[in-house]
Amino acid sequence: MLYLREVFDSEEGKALKKAWNIPDNYVGVANVILGYGKPEGKQEAAPRKADYVRRV
Repeated sequence: MLYLREVFDSEEGKALKKAWNIPDNYVGVANVILGYGKPEGKQEAAPRKADYVRRV
């Protein structure tokens, strides 16, 4: 199991935090994956705020 803290301890994780202007003293504590299920298959995503959703 990979914990979020370990993800942001990597060089790539540190670069992402820097790119997102997240201070070095902030620590990630959880991952959240949200989605929408639909019996017929994939549906279009709802409108998102600009720069609000980060896809990694």
